[in-house]
Amino acid sequence: MTSEGLPAMDEGRLLTTVDELSPRGKVGEFEDHEERVADDDVPIGEHIFGFAMASLIRDYVHVWLGVNALHARYIRMALSCLMAFGCLGVQFFLLRAVNNLLCASAVAQIRNDYSNYELTVYGAKHSRTTENGFYRGRGAEFLNVTNFQALSDDDKHHICQIPLAHPGFVHRTMVSL
Repeated sequence: MTSEGLPAMDEGRLLTTVDELSPRGKVGEFEDHEERVADDDVPIGEHIFGFAMASLIRDYVHVWLGVNALHARYIRMALSCLMAFGCLGVQFFLLRAVNNLLCASAVAQIRNDYSNYELTVYGAKHSRTTENGFYRGRGAEFLNVTNFQALSDDDKHHICQIPLAHPGFVHRTMVSL
């Protein structure tokens, strides 16, 4: 026992029973055994979220036990949350920036290339315009694959590099979800 009447702890050991966590002694009676948390240590990741989780758990236990420096622990808990949410905010901002600055222009280029492909292989007579102004063929019976040769080499290359036109890429993407 410590001078405050709390159970003594080894530096590397977590409190594992309800009785050890209680500053007032037994919280409740258990049947023939004490209910214990699994002894398997699970490492916390070495990143900002692992730090925040470890800091919050440690400080919360100390606050709950009423150990000294409560104000400092409350401030540290608030800062841990602020850092974790700040990191999430930066990640969200970066995703939005990548979407707006990189993906949007690539998608616009792919849509234009595919519209040109559809107009070429179906012909103007058997194509319709979508609500977004892109050409689409009217049906498989009007598809003329020999018109693909009429496309420039650059257009052929762009059409063949559309990501979802590659079955291996689509399969790996869908399986990884």
